Amino acid sequence: MARYFFHYWEDHARAGDPVGADLSNAYDAFIKAFETAQCLSAGLSAEQAQGRRIEVVDAGGRVMFDLCFLETLRR
Repeated sequence: MARYFFHYWEDHARAGDPVGADLSNAYDAFIKAFETAQCLSAGLSAEQAQGRRIEVVDAGGRVMFDLCFLETLRR
């Protein structure tokens, strides 16, 4: 298991995740980030979702990836 942190960004404002989650791998972290972004973006327009993202960071502080909310909007 590895610990991943899911930081929420809205434009230039960051809400950090101080706890994180223990997950098997980066793929599981991606799935968790994607599902979280879908929940948080439910009901948002593409314009409202723009500038919002989840930054996934490993326990060593390395950014693994960013997931933009626009990528998770259901069409």
